[in-house]
Amino acid sequence: MTCSQQGNCLPPYQQDKMLAPIWQKIELQIKHLYQHNSQNGLLLKQHMQINQEQLTFLKKRHSPALYGEHGQTENIVASGYRIKI
Repeated sequence: MTCSQQGNCLPPYQQDKMLAPIWQKIELQIKHLYQHNSQNGLLLKQHMQINQEQLTFLKKRHSPALYGEHGQTENIVASGYRIKI
């Protein structure tokens, strides 16, 4: 938490008539960016959770040995024969 958020200090450039309004715009833009960043973080977290649930579902119902955790094919032993899918 910064001192301007705590309310016990003055924002910079308050006395400068040219820089004060620019600084206010910067602060407002930072607040908007913070809100958007928080929303994006929540959306990403939800998408990652949904993706993990879908992968878990697919692994239970399909051959989990088809692809490895890095997306590469794996060797599978099927009825005594080694095959690569």
